[in-house]
Amino acid sequence: MQATVIQPSFAAYRQSSQRACVAAERWLYTYGCGCRTVSVMAQSREQLQAQLALAVQDSDIIVLLDYLSCPAKEAVCACLGINAVEDEGIRAQYAVGKKTKDTKALWVIPENAKRLPSGSELPELVLEHNGKRVFFLLETEPVAAFMLEGVCSEIPRKVFKLCGLTQFEVASGMSLLLRDVGRFASYYVYDNGGLDITLSVCLKPRKRRDPAYETVIEQTFSSVYRYFQSSLYAEEDVTLEETLIKLLRHYNYALGVAESLTGGLICDRIVSQPGASEVFYEGAVTYASHAKIHRLGVPEQIIRQKGAISNETADAMVRGLAASGVDIAIATTGLAGPMPDEGKPVGLTYIAVWHEGKTHVFKRQFAGSRSEVRLAAANAALFYAICTVTKRNLYTGLHIS
Repeated sequence: MQATVIQPSFAAYRQSSQRACVAAERWLYTYGCGCRTVSVMAQSREQLQAQLALAVQDSDIIVLLDYLSCPAKEAVCACLGINAVEDEGIRAQYAVGKKTKDTKALWVIPENAKRLPSGSELPELVLEHNGKRVFFLLETEPVAAFMLEGVCSEIPRKVFKLCGLTQFEVASGMSLLLRDVGRFASYYVYDNGGLDITLSVCLKPRKRRDPAYETVIEQTFSSVYRYFQSSLYAEEDVTLEETLIKLLRHYNYALGVAESLTGGLICDRIVSQPGASEVFYEGAVTYASHAKIHRLGVPEQIIRQKGAISNETADAMVRGLAASGVDIAIATTGLAGPMPDEGKPVGLTYIAVWHEGKTHVFKRQFAGSRSEVRLAAANAALFYAICTVTKRNLYTGLHIS
């Protein structure tokens, strides 16, 4: 399955259009589509016509970002050999109180094009013709369900959500795994930031009968699972916080969070999820050493001898929080930078998780800017909490009874 994203050159410099372009590419890649992105002069019908001709020739899906103009739609019609018509429904909605000169481009659309239910005030469209699917989008992020519904449904695909690995490490692992089945399978690795990775593995469309195709599907997905199981937190496209909330609700656990370097980032992500009120008991941002001492009961001697950034402090923080009666508690302490402190390097982080009277403290060294270190620490804390709830051995990826 091949896709082409066409974007006006001026739109490529707008942040909103860049986000829309990245979103389109991500969804297309995630669903196993090869994707190329081209930028053309918005005013040049000749350039647009040339790129459309190439896209129509070699692509199944064509996404036009920021192209709602009448000439652009007419160019599509010319390439596909169909008519441009006036949509009376769109005309009735947008012609009231507006000049025809300004709005005619909105209601002149390719014949049989359908309006997409999007968040945009302007009519975004999808056209299906001779096996091709053409999207006219403004700046809203394309919705995967509309872009790919019925197009890639027959392609075996599985999503693996991983935490703790870099994009390069995941891609390197996949290259090794697919050495023997590369002719059947493809993959796409998307970095969500902070060592949170979306890995989409697809089996290439079968063009002819191949007895090995059916047997390799389960083999491929099983191999990926076994290879990445120690970093795996979900086998669907969900976030770390969604996964943790779902688990906490399933087990009827109450969660408490004490944050230092993450500064409320974990709590913010938890409460952003529906159903958080059923499982989230409390959060404390104990940024200063005195706050750790007075709010969480961390012994002053530990702070003085070991420092605020230490295994012992993280352990004391999470135990102090657990005293409130929660079922699972998380604590983070570390150094986000930009300068070293307490003789310790930037990025050094301790994450403690308490559950059923036991505490596990994880020492990590994260790289990057201050915000990147904080994001990686928050992601790791959520991941360790998920592993704790599911009783997973973090060193083998296996579950503990």
